[in-house]
Amino acid sequence: MPITRVRAARRPGAVARALAAVIVVSALASAVAACGSGPSPSGAPTAAPTSTAAPSAAETPATTAPPASPSPDASPEDPVGVLKAIADDVAALRGLAWKTPVDPRIIDEPELRRLLEQDFEASGTSVDLADIETLYRGLGAMSGDRTLEDLYLDALGSQVLGFYRDDDRTLYIVRRSGGLGGVEKYTAAHELTHALQDQHFGIATLGLETPGQSDRALGALSLVEGDASLAGVYWSQGHLSLADLGEIIRAASEPAAQGALDALPPLARESLTFPYLQGLEFVMRLQAAGGWDAVDAAYAKPPASSEQVLHPEKYAAGEEPVAVELPADLATRLGAGWDLAYEDTLGELGLRTWLAQGNAADAANAAAAGWGGDRVGLYRGPEGAWAIVLRTAWDDAAGAGRFTEAARRVVETLPHATIATGAEGPMILAGSDASGLAKLKRAAGE
Repeated sequence: MPITRVRAARRPGAVARALAAVIVVSALASAVAACGSGPSPSGAPTAAPTSTAAPSAAETPATTAPPASPSPDASPEDPVGVLKAIADDVAALRGLAWKTPVDPRIIDEPELRRLLEQDFEASGTSVDLADIETLYRGLGAMSGDRTLEDLYLDALGSQVLGFYRDDDRTLYIVRRSGGLGGVEKYTAAHELTHALQDQHFGIATLGLETPGQSDRALGALSLVEGDASLAGVYWSQGHLSLADLGEIIRAASEPAAQGALDALPPLARESLTFPYLQGLEFVMRLQAAGGWDAVDAAYAKPPASSEQVLHPEKYAAGEEPVAVELPADLATRLGAGWDLAYEDTLGELGLRTWLAQGNAADAANAAAAGWGGDRVGLYRGPEGAWAIVLRTAWDDAAGAGRFTEAARRVVETLPHATIATGAEGPMILAGSDASGLAKLKRAAGE
């Protein structure tokens, strides 16, 4: 399914290809449920999103998909032939012709692990994940003894079914059993849609790997994954049997895979599932309003934030995120030996997930709904000291007030944290100890 992965705290290009192979189990289950129990391709399949309620039958727009044509006959002993047949089907369904053939490769689990670890190690991801882990723990968003790197590797190992790599333009399908079953075929339909996207719209031009712009990348990725998810659901409706659908549902509910996903900190887990669930709903609305032409047109101006995906009316209105910056000299103000380790934007999705640590889900969602922009920075100092600054901007004073009230319930659970007032709105400050927080409050004072 995936092209790349996004983390709420930071999504550097470092993890782009390693996490690009993760297929989020809950998203797969949702898509299959839509395929198995929803209407035919002339109707609109629905998927239950992670944080917002799915539209009711009356609210769900009718979606029209091109009629699926039967796949050409391919011998079960010819898996590459099966994949090429699916490629023809998906191109016809999606209305995008192949410019160049896609090279499908069927790999086993050892080869998969080798590819993932190779990308993971070559990218320097371990350093990035160490910083993200410090941020998560400092914000109270992660507990336990296991490292974030271990948790990610577990998720990779348990959930990878296939992936498309835009660097070598190759489709990789993992065959975990004797042949290509419903899971592998569904995965191929989704991934082949990514290949078509790459050939027609240029995935590399969408900014999915821009360091320090995770929320913007998450918005664009929601278009990419929502498009592929919808195409995969439509293909499945026309080409998979009830037995195939049952196989997918069983795979989606496999305890070990679901456990690996559940073990991730909520900020990481939500950013992984968001492009599939909310992205699917977002693209369904585009496709219902203007067909696949409307989806194609969105690649010229993809969603600029998770906010625009959560609130499609803001995408339609062109409501851009507010640019929020960290003080350029804050590390200097903190003193000798301090440096900015990294910075990023959490976005509405990240903030609502963080707020849910101390608030009911509905209250957290409402408190984040007035998001205008944010910027979070992790600073590292001498002898393992660290400091976190989260600056926010809101649509209006009422929105800032709702956030402050909800954030206070989280901050009061943290050992060394406080809420302060910044130039654009509330700031969250956290330090590794009491003296560090006091120093940070002086340094970040405006």
